[in-house]
Amino acid sequence: MKIFEYVKGAVIPGEGAIEVTVVTKTGREFVYRQESENGRFIPPYSTLDNPYDVMTAGNYRIVGGGEEITVTEEAVIRGE
Repeated sequence: MKIFEYVKGAVIPGEGAIEVTVVTKTGREFVYRQESENGRFIPPYSTLDNPYDVMTAGNYRIVGGGEEITVTEEAVIRGE
């Protein structure tokens, strides 16, 4: 069983899909991927200042492009 805490998530304007590699406290890696909805993404994982055992291994990437996006923990918690 996995329990996740609800967070507002950061808000990033854009279209398409973003993805980031997430690493669990046991070292398991998976790729979190999200499609935009209504011209925005709401990523739940920060790429900076993350105090938790589950963290990203880099920045969010626009799928099919080279752009990377940094997301702070404060933006995720506050929904910024």
